[in-house]
Amino acid sequence: MRSLNVRHLAWFIPVSSLFVGASLAFLMGALEHQSHTSSAESAGVEAEPVMSEAEIAAANVLLPNGRPQVANVPPTEEVWECEVVVVGGSLGGVAAAAEAMEAGAQTCLIELTPWLGGQISSQGVSAIDESHEMLQRQNFSPNWQGFKQYIERQALDLPEWTGVVGAPAASTNSCWVGLLCFPPNSGARAAQEWMESARQYSPESRWSIATAFKGAEFDDTGRMITAIHAVRRMPRSPDTYSPQGRLSVELNPWYAWESDNTYEKTPIRLQPPPGQSMMVIDATDTGELVGWAQVPYRLGSDSWATTGELHASDWDNPQCTQAFTLPFALGIYDDGGASSATLANVQSFYGEDEHQQVFSLEGMPMFEGQSFFNYRRMVSTTYSDPFYSAPVSGDIALVNWTRGNDWNWMDPPLILTHEKLVQTGHYQNWMGGISALSLRHGETHALMFARWLLENHATPDYPLTYLHGESGPMGTESGLSMVPYIREGRRILGQSAYGQDAFM
Repeated sequence: MRSLNVRHLAWFIPVSSLFVGASLAFLMGALEHQSHTSSAESAGVEAEPVMSEAEIAAANVLLPNGRPQVANVPPTEEVWECEVVVVGGSLGGVAAAAEAMEAGAQTCLIELTPWLGGQISSQGVSAIDESHEMLQRQNFSPNWQGFKQYIERQALDLPEWTGVVGAPAASTNSCWVGLLCFPPNSGARAAQEWMESARQYSPESRWSIATAFKGAEFDDTGRMITAIHAVRRMPRSPDTYSPQGRLSVELNPWYAWESDNTYEKTPIRLQPPPGQSMMVIDATDTGELVGWAQVPYRLGSDSWATTGELHASDWDNPQCTQAFTLPFALGIYDDGGASSATLANVQSFYGEDEHQQVFSLEGMPMFEGQSFFNYRRMVSTTYSDPFYSAPVSGDIALVNWTRGNDWNWMDPPLILTHEKLVQTGHYQNWMGGISALSLRHGETHALMFARWLLENHATPDYPLTYLHGESGPMGTESGLSMVPYIREGRRILGQSAYGQDAFM
């Protein structure tokens, strides 16, 4: 079986072949933690299920075609016919779906979060960090250049105190991590526009946000996907709903088949048109379809014996992945201490000193010149030079910092290994394939870094406010990104090619 995992590239493959690749009280509830407890339940997340040896053995049984079987699938309420299915509306997923539609293929895409765009929207890293060599050569694809223009012309939806409400994103773009920084909701709207523009070439194509992948069906050979199962959630009160920005709490409600007090659920089946097959692309940033279907993949660090790399580790460690991050935004604005008071309620299982030991700006100035604040400054109200100028009142910076809100302790690891997927029953009822407790620790760490910045780096000339709720560009109650910025997921292994046993 040939396999593909799409994350950050735009291409299209002929569909004749199948590919498998993969309110205040409310706010306080989103921010508070139970202090000094080691249980997942006390930390506000559901504990991983404990299974007996017999249950684990049963959960590890595959169908004769070598694939898992989704259990207890509710009656399908919608059936989509698709020549191409893209699982995940990441930046790569949007690119793949748009390219497929422009090629005339009837394309379907499902995305877990309320926003398309992945890294540049729901993951909160709305700063385009491009290769210096590519910038020098300007050898970017026309579609990528066009997509950036979509972003630049988005009207800004910002607090009134910025003074730039309704201006295009290009008019406030002044950061030094790259040439284009912008609010995450601008990235989401640009991704939506790109998809709508591409659909003119394939009018029967469709996509759905707030929709979780739940598993797949294969033919008797185990090589061809015949259906994708998904569940869409619709807030019961859409006019007042917004994501919490605490995936640790939202993970189970987002993936569960059943409706609850917050969401009405719709089971969906994606399948090929009669007499045809369909291409399926895993464009999730953790490789959800790849992990669920048990397509060969690697996870974590690889040893020298596995890769032949001289300086690799002595053993494979699938639990050792790159840090994930929960980005947030800070604005130069005096909110009278309101956001500081909110962040003061954040507590953690790990001692506060342990968190603060890793908080550092690494000798970089906070505000003036080539500064921490200007690094990913998504809103510059005076459009000033990020390398030499100081920010002014109304400016907003995105915070995604290695010595700050990166969570690299990974205890427990974020991405569940095969053994953990078996023990937690994921193969019968897919719930995202990641650890809610790890998410909880990372969220706490990010909130503590925000508090540390306000307490140690705000000045009378540069008052800082932590942006959350209606004023927050992340679109969440907590002010954290809807989901983490994921740097590393499951790495799919392909067929033998070009002299490699498993060409990646």
